[in-house]
Amino acid sequence: MAQGPLKITVMKLLSEKETSGYQLMKAMTEKIGWKPSPGSMYPLLADLSKKKMVQTRIQGRQKLYRLTPYGKEVLKNLQEKRKAFVQELESNMRVYSLVGDQQEAKDMEMILRIMKDREGHLSWLHEEAVLLRRMIFSLAEKNPSRKDQEKIRKIIRKTTEALRGFV
Repeated sequence: MAQGPLKITVMKLLSEKETSGYQLMKAMTEKIGWKPSPGSMYPLLADLSKKKMVQTRIQGRQKLYRLTPYGKEVLKNLQEKRKAFVQELESNMRVYSLVGDQQEAKDMEMILRIMKDREGHLSWLHEEAVLLRRMIFSLAEKNPSRKDQEKIRKIIRKTTEALRGFV
């Protein structure tokens, strides 16, 4: 994950509750299926603290972080920029769908719906989607043999066919 998305994700999590760097990494693993390294998390937290977006306090052996009012303001501005980006993307996708085929248009519409409704009608599927994403990334890193690749494709085809019954 690039520095920008990591920063926004950390700020969003800190807006929800005060927590430690370790707990932030754990929460990211649970919520998005990716765990940042301590080498990226702690320098980011130090930078956010230096810029007065995050405040720290010591509790026992833990250093706890929370978003400052200024950090909340910065996060709000970032979220507004994200909203504007999604609106522009939606507009561009509508135009593109006019020149693409119907399946592409449906796919783009679904992507936009998911981007807008991250916690709505698909929330019941979140955990499984994260697990599937992790599995796919692990497979990509593993570089399976041709025989295993064919087995994987067969599993995906079989699953896709089974899911078509619900669509």
